[in-house]
Formats: sequence, C-alpha cells, structure tokens
Amino acid sequence: MLLANSSAEDVTEDSLTRHDAIAIDQEQDHDNPTAQAEKDNGQENQRSIEFAFKNTDPGVRAKECSLGKKWEPRANHDYKCPTAWPLPSNAVGCCNAAIDSVTYTRASNNSWCETYEQQLRAQGASLLQGKHIFFVGDSVGHHWLNAMLLDAHSSKPSLFPTERSTWSEFYNKSTSFFEYDERGFCAFPFQFLNMSSAWASAPTIVSAIYPNSICPPPYKKPLYNQCCPRGIPISATGAISAKLNETKPDIVIAQMGVHWHAVPRFQTEMREMVTALGNYSALNPNSLVLFLESLPQHFDMPDGSYDGLLTATNRSKFTCLPLNSSRIQSDLLKPLGDSMSVGMHNFNQLARSTVESTEGVQWLPANSGAIAARPDAHQGATNCCARHTDCTHYCYSPHLWQPAIDPFYLAMDSWLWSSDQNSTHGSSRNGLL
Repeated sequence: MLLANSSAEDVTEDSLTRHDAIAIDQEQDHDNPTAQAEKDNGQENQRSIEFAFKNTDPGVRAKECSLGKKWEPRANHDYKCPTAWPLPSNAVGCCNAAIDSVTYTRASNNSWCETYEQQLRAQGASLLQGKHIFFVGDSVGHHWLNAMLLDAHSSKPSLFPTERSTWSEFYNKSTSFFEYDERGFCAFPFQFLNMSSAWASAPTIVSAIYPNSICPPPYKKPLYNQCCPRGIPISATGAISAKLNETKPDIVIAQMGVHWHAVPRFQTEMREMVTALGNYSALNPNSLVLFLESLPQHFDMPDGSYDGLLTATNRSKFTCLPLNSSRIQSDLLKPLGDSMSVGMHNFNQLARSTVESTEGVQWLPANSGAIAARPDAHQGATNCCARHTDCTHYCYSPHLWQPAIDPFYLAMDSWLWSSDQNSTHGSSRNGLL
C-alpha cells in the first residue's frame, strides 16, 4: 500500500515500490519540519497498531474487536443509493437522510481495534479478490450479503462493475431446479453470480434463499408431496451439501432465523445445518466456514418477534418499536434451551452454542446488539406487507450496516493470517477463530 501520491508526471502508483513512495514523501516534506514530524509520528503509531494487532492471537483479536457498538447522531449525510445491486433479486430500499445520519462508536477500549477495522474495511475488496463464496440464508441474510459486497465495492470499485446491466448480464437466478434426487433429498434453485470472464478479480457467488426455496411450489402436488410431505422437507440440507461438494467454495456462510416458528424445530434443523457445515469443513480444511448471527425484528412484542405479534391481544400494526432489553436479558439468563421465545436473541444463543462446539465452523457476529437499537431503520426497506409495517427487513445505508459487516472482515483477516502461517509451517488445518 502506498504511503503517498506523487505529483511527478512520469511516475505511476503501479511503478512505485514502498521504498520509492517513502522517499518521495520525505523529499516533499523536506522544507516543512512540522509536517514531517507529524507524518513520522503518524507512521510510527500506525506501525505500533499493526504490530499489536498482527501479533495478537487471531481468536483473541477477533473476539475483542467484534464487541457490540453503540450509535450516536451524525451531522452529515454523504452517501447515495446504489445504482446496482450485486444480487438483483435481493435488493432493498435505501434509508432516508435522517436514518442514515448515524455513526457507531466502539464499546471496547481497544483503540487498535477501531483503527485496524478501518484498514480492513479499506481492504474489503482485496480480501474477496478471486474468492468463491457460498451463501445460504433468508432475505435479511441476503441483504447483509448485498451490503457487504457494496461495502467492498466502495473500497475498491475496480473489483466489481458499476452498471446495473453488467450485474444482470452475469447473474443467473436458476442454476438448478426443483427435482427429486435419488440420494434422498430434493434439489432447489440456487442463484449464481460469476463475472470472472469480464472482471477477473470479482468473487464468484452461489447463494440460495433458505428456507424459502427448499420446498417446491404447492401447485406441483406430486413433487411437493414427495419432497415436503406435510410441509416438512425430507432433508433440510441434502441439496446444500451436494452443492457445496460440487462448487468447492473458499468461503461458506449460513444464516437462519425468522422463518422458524417453534424452538424444537429450529434446534433440529439448525443442528442439521451446522453438522453439514462441519462435514464440509472437515473435507475442505482450508476453507472459511461461518454461521452468521441473525438480526432482530422489532414488532410490538417484548422480543420483537412476528410470531409474538400474531398472538398478542394489544398490538400496533403500524409501528416498529424498541425491544424490551430487560425482558430479553432475563430470557438469556435462563438455562440454554429453556426459553421458548422465537425472538432472534434466543435463536442466536442456541445457534452459537452449537457452532462453538462444532469443529471447523465459526460463529460470525453481526453486532445485533447495535442493530437492536434501531427500530427506525425498517422504514422504506420493503413494501412486503399489506396488513402491517415490515419490522423485519432493514433499509440500506453503509453506516447502518457497518457494525454487521465489520466482524466479517475480521474473520477474513484471521483466516488469511492463519493460511499464511500454515503455508509457512506446512500445516494443513487452519487455526480458526
């Protein structure tokens, strides 16, 4: 990374070495001792931060730097709604100026975390360069994926195209179809984005809306009854495992939450998913396999859940409200599995417990605690609901989504660091978070 831009007409960034850039900097500041001293101090501080971060165990630094963030108003509004979405069928409405005028501050005292997160964010596109990504999750999860890719694009626009038509040209939303597979599951559609023929550095992305797409349409009665008798799929993850083994992705991200309406079934199918992820990791030990935390809903119930809204006697159909933090905290203090809440706080703690006991799978925080304080951020996200306000999906702005995206960059950095260490020492297994 260059330390300065040269004004010399015959020198380009591509031709400069790190040493050349420093030399040009020193020459430019020769007549300004104050500026030179400030630059020297800044570079020394930067080196100290990088040393402290890079010499901290990846697991420790990821945990310390993934702590929740608080938010506070910000005066200026400096972003524009994207003209193109990486996954066109999963676009979301943009936040208005009032909602976007918020920034987040870290709740941790680790100043090097804040600085290094900024560096990682600036490297976002480079971290994804040439990677093969596999994502399964619901619509909110796909909004996270879009926000992450847009964030990476903003740091290095040359990684992705900027015209909507270019995205659409390489986007295929039906790489597979509903059909029974003799291996004991039913295939379902996956979305596919591969721009590598035109944009060599762009990541390849395979994704599926889960669990929405897992059962065939009911009007296909014979196939529906074969694949999902009584509405329950014969295998929740068979098609996912098959697609993983077919595509061999570098990065796997799974997320599940709002479409489950009872704790026992969520636990059963979540464990099946985590087992499938663990099996893939065991066969592909150099991959990064993540289970993404789900973001909370803000319906008029203590836990924010839509299911709770449906059963409430007094409810508002038009307002997304703050969560009852004391009720949620009390719920989280119960022995694991005792709570029957279908709020995302309960599903997340159940999933995290399973993930942390499964080798090769990492828990990926989305800083849901920070997002939980934003019932306002559902405004304008979708027009999905005729009978009530949508308190599930979030509008898009880079500031709103930043806390949910930063932990992914930390996980990527630790993964790449571990890969470098393994290459140096000849190990075949990543030292995951």
